[in-house]
Amino acid sequence: MTIEHRLEKLEKENRMLKRLFVLAMVGLVVWLIVYPDKSLKAESSSKVIEATAFHLVDSSGKTRGLFNVSSAGLVQIGLFDGKKKPRTLLAVSSNGDSSLIFSNSKGQESIELSLSSDNTSSFVFFDTKNKSRLLFGVAPSGTTGMGIKDSYGNIIWSAP
Repeated sequence: MTIEHRLEKLEKENRMLKRLFVLAMVGLVVWLIVYPDKSLKAESSSKVIEATAFHLVDSSGKTRGLFNVSSAGLVQIGLFDGKKKPRTLLAVSSNGDSSLIFSNSKGQESIELSLSSDNTSSFVFFDTKNKSRLLFGVAPSGTTGMGIKDSYGNIIWSAP
């Protein structure tokens, strides 16, 4: 057998292997289309995202929003102004107490709307020294109450 015959035989085998490879690739693509395996899909197609916290940042990298669960089990959604001061907080404790808090430009609590796990609801206004000054509440029994406090925390008016 001459070198030319050997070379021709190798070239023929090489062409056959190339054809088999192309055929195998076409078969694989067809199989993946017909029988897609969910484990091969990208993670971004998942409809569930799990994390311990989410931080929403603005274009300069400042945290403007936060969604997390504290070590005490308090689920919190916080919104911050451009100076990183907390302005709005929505929180739910593990026992079911929930509150919505609005803060002033210094980050001090100004208004709180809350519902306790025993279904007592309250609406409280705070002064700049973080003292409650005006209170409204409704007990689970339906009993209502209102109160005004002075700057020292003493009740100066209440009803009933």
